[in-house]
Amino acid sequence: MGILLLCCCIRAVAQTVKIQVDIEDEFLKMPLSGVKLSVLTPDSAVVVDSASCISIRSTSGKSLKEIYTASVKAGRHYLLRAKRAGYGDVWRRFSVPSTQKSELSLSTLMMRKEWKEEMSEVVVKATKVKMYYKGDTIVYDADAFKLPDGSMLQSLIDQLPGVTMNQSGEIFVNGRKVDELMLGSRTFMHGNKKVLMENLPYYTVKDIKVYDKQTDKSVALGYDVEPRKFVMDVNLKPEYSQGYIANVEAAGGTNDRWLGRGFLLGFTDLWRYSVMANLNNVNESRHIGERGFWSPATMPRSLTTTRSAAFDLDYQSKDKVRKNNFVADYTSTSDDREMRRRQEQFLEGSHPLSQTESTSHSGNWKVKLSNEYVATKPGYLRINTNFDYEKRHANGHSLFNQWDDLQSDTLTASMFTDNLSEGQTLHFDQGIMGAFNTNKEKERVLNLQL
Repeated sequence: MGILLLCCCIRAVAQTVKIQVDIEDEFLKMPLSGVKLSVLTPDSAVVVDSASCISIRSTSGKSLKEIYTASVKAGRHYLLRAKRAGYGDVWRRFSVPSTQKSELSLSTLMMRKEWKEEMSEVVVKATKVKMYYKGDTIVYDADAFKLPDGSMLQSLIDQLPGVTMNQSGEIFVNGRKVDELMLGSRTFMHGNKKVLMENLPYYTVKDIKVYDKQTDKSVALGYDVEPRKFVMDVNLKPEYSQGYIANVEAAGGTNDRWLGRGFLLGFTDLWRYSVMANLNNVNESRHIGERGFWSPATMPRSLTTTRSAAFDLDYQSKDKVRKNNFVADYTSTSDDREMRRRQEQFLEGSHPLSQTESTSHSGNWKVKLSNEYVATKPGYLRINTNFDYEKRHANGHSLFNQWDDLQSDTLTASMFTDNLSEGQTLHFDQGIMGAFNTNKEKERVLNLQL
């Protein structure tokens, strides 16, 4: 008995697919020749080093399309890489499905031209950051802002990102009102913003910090017993932290009109002093510490003379445990007004004539003295003294006459008034406040106040 054995061998070969893609300039939308188009596997093994190119041209020889072709196996994933001098390399992923088709067209490949320029010398200039955060503190670098010569602190604050000011002189940072404008982490003229903003040159400022500051009482007791104050702290450059800064302005005009302003700010290791003065008879009624704006409706209809001066003396120990601040303020204002009016009426049979004359003078002067002493060790101690005195006076005269007509010397009505007023106000107070921490862990405090 014989056995017949049959053996059959089947050889499977993956289908080959011809891919084709045209390449153009991304900006000009023109066909690109001379491109080296390679086909690679996902792990960067080269399958086709350089694809063939078929050029389609018009009768005039103009290139209409550049078609690149290559043969690859079906049912696999590939990478296209296009390279050409003057252009950036372009990569694209594509897949060839298992199909009975022998050709596969890919979408147009766009290449972008590279611009290169050789420079003999390059100068790199650093740009300073205007604002940054340091913990919960906003820090503005004053040197990062460019201002005209002669600009003051107010011009610098106007340019700070997120900072606004209203016509009353109130400062807002990101919509939140600033409680106090400080100089070197110390109070200035009891928080007087206008004097500092209008008289401190911007070039002396190193940086401006905005943060929530603990009160002296909270510092002394070791925890927040009072709400923190939202402050703007102006810090000077080291070269201006010793010595003095002065600012003087003077002007004169016709009809005996004059104006003068002065500001002096000085520093030592422990002391800071400042003197300010404002004298004028040009109807500038704003005093030191006030802020306003000009409009015809607010201009006085009289001659106003203003004299004001202020002095600030501030002391702080090296360990910042004891500090004292003394402020003296003097203001004097006088107002003179004169009015003449002539009125004629045209009535049937008569022309009544009237004349009114009036003069008035008013004035006041006031003195304010205040001193505050604060110590934060071993407990909290605050002694404040305030003295205010104001004196006012005013007088006026008016005369009214009326005649039947312009030719008549007979008065039909006459009235004369004379008024005088005087007054004065005196105020004095002194307060002493102390607090001691009896149990910090349980936040128990003993408060004393007189």
